[in-house]
Amino acid sequence: MNTALLTKLGLTDSQAKTYLALIKAGRLTPPELAAKTGESRTAAYMALAKLEEVGLARPVEGARKQTYEPVNPAELERYLDRRRKELTEIEENYRDSLSGMLSYYYAHRNEPGVRFFQGEKGLTKIYEDHLRTGEDVYFVRTPADEQYFGKILYQYMTKRAQAGITAHGLAPYSERAATWAKQHDKQLKRDMTWYPRKAYTAPVEIAVYGNKVSLVSFGDEAIGTIIESPQIAQALRELLGMARAGAGELMRKIR
Repeated sequence: MNTALLTKLGLTDSQAKTYLALIKAGRLTPPELAAKTGESRTAAYMALAKLEEVGLARPVEGARKQTYEPVNPAELERYLDRRRKELTEIEENYRDSLSGMLSYYYAHRNEPGVRFFQGEKGLTKIYEDHLRTGEDVYFVRTPADEQYFGKILYQYMTKRAQAGITAHGLAPYSERAATWAKQHDKQLKRDMTWYPRKAYTAPVEIAVYGNKVSLVSFGDEAIGTIIESPQIAQALRELLGMARAGAGELMRKIR
């Protein structure tokens, strides 16, 4: 064991020297440690405090002077496990808070924001952002979503309804889809308008929610983006409104 190994595990050079000195001596006071490591007394106290935190050193009970002894290095595994859990929690909090932080940033910076995603996990994050934002969703649906996501799509729709989000959709007509919609739309808080299947064949979903627009390209590309811009969101929301009105006219002509 040497300082290089210990620094790779997350200790500073001072902490590594302090731990090695404790192992060699068995028990040392902070002044004795400072003398052996060549560090200042302040640095020795700080290093010992950190070693105690990670479980590599502990005060000697009953000692007349403040004295420390080393702890088995296997204790470091427990510390690393705690750190992993803390970092996972920090990452989850970051993801949950990112939407709000970006909204605040762009609201004050007066500039649009763009995020890119790729693959199934990445595209799933777009749906998660719909849920976090909590605003009604206006979207053009493509059958490619079900082909790509399968059960994930229906789980998303269920969570969306549970969050109180109404989905105003424009979707390709089929008897199967229309029958399914009659059975489930009320529960799923969906307000659907149908368009002829040949009117829109691109495997791309367009959705507007709050001040955001998401574009998801399914299939071989499997890429997506979220654009945060009040003006762009307003434009797409209005265009989708016109498209819904136009789709209704198209469906009446072919029926």
